[in-house]
Amino acid sequence: MACLLCKSNNVKRIDKLCDNMKILGDTFPDTPSYINVCNCCGLVYIDMDISQKDILHYYTSGNCVPICYENLFGAEHTKKYFEHIYHTIEPYIDFDSKILDVGGGLGEFASFLKNLGYHNITIMDPAQISIESAAKKGIDTVKADSTQLIEAWTGKFDLILLIHVFEHIYAQNETLNNLKKMLKTDGMMYLEVPDASKYCNDENVPFYYYTYEHIAHMNQFDIRNISCLTGMELLDTQEYLKCEQYPSVYGLYKNGDKIKQAVYHDLGEDCAQAYLELCKTRSRKMTQKYCEKNESLVLWGIGASTAQLLSSGFDRCNVCELVDSNPRRQGMEYQVGTKKMKIISPSELQARIKKDDVIVVMSIMYKNSIIKQIKEMGFSNKIEALSKEDMLA
Repeated sequence: MACLLCKSNNVKRIDKLCDNMKILGDTFPDTPSYINVCNCCGLVYIDMDISQKDILHYYTSGNCVPICYENLFGAEHTKKYFEHIYHTIEPYIDFDSKILDVGGGLGEFASFLKNLGYHNITIMDPAQISIESAAKKGIDTVKADSTQLIEAWTGKFDLILLIHVFEHIYAQNETLNNLKKMLKTDGMMYLEVPDASKYCNDENVPFYYYTYEHIAHMNQFDIRNISCLTGMELLDTQEYLKCEQYPSVYGLYKNGDKIKQAVYHDLGEDCAQAYLELCKTRSRKMTQKYCEKNESLVLWGIGASTAQLLSSGFDRCNVCELVDSNPRRQGMEYQVGTKKMKIISPSELQARIKKDDVIVVMSIMYKNSIIKQIKEMGFSNKIEALSKEDMLA
């Protein structure tokens, strides 16, 4: 698969990501996917046999639920995060500015801006649940994909926002070209992504940042290469912790036409190799206690950010059941060690679980809600969650 950003075919494979991408939906293949690096620009990205249409299906078919920042990070952290973005873009906009929030999700940041007095905001998102949520907040919406060029929007916007969206997009080059056409001559673009150069600094569970949803893993040099490839002027870039816990890097660009050749960097490959090795080591440590006790495990919460652990750590354990509440994941089959296992529903588990089985909550993001569901359903089994203490011991 050619580089997502510069479209070069001069790429090399770093490692395998997984053997089965079907955790993202039935349109995804059961063939292996790999982690690649571009030898021309240095971008690290996931190589899999898919198209932008498959990605859209994942985000619009119910396989994925949009993130609510306040639920995930809390109201105080969310407010500080939105204020951080606002202070970066505020010098370049006024209350009459036309703003497009691409992949704006539930409309939280758009609503934040609206409450400050910015009323010309439109959210572009392909998911109906996002459109409905944003519309309820009084935000203008259009149900569309970033690769769709809307002719009526040519040269319309003063500011385009891509806030933790770009890493999810397969057709990155096409997206940038389309969005640039939608900017006014002197328009601005704010683009923020996870900072892959800082993955190793975090003490989260193994492979946390190599969620199957993230197709590209970028750093400050990729942010600069976006400027080269689009001709836009990079006015500001900064690495920081989103909500004081998630490593991020942003670029603030001004529209322009000074297209240059991308500049190669090896930071992406070096950081990817280091993170993969760290994840494998931590995964072995985290699951060691389960291997030693040979406890019968029910793994609950098999999503895009946890399925990787089934073949890297828990494959050595005595896993008896895989559980997930998402109906679209139920019935999917995974190889766990020497066994092929299907994901079942929580209600199916009620008839199959044994009293000595240990329920291990796999999802970090939805840990609290899963534990609440387990207790409300009346399970009396011991409940554990993935532990940083076990991982770092």
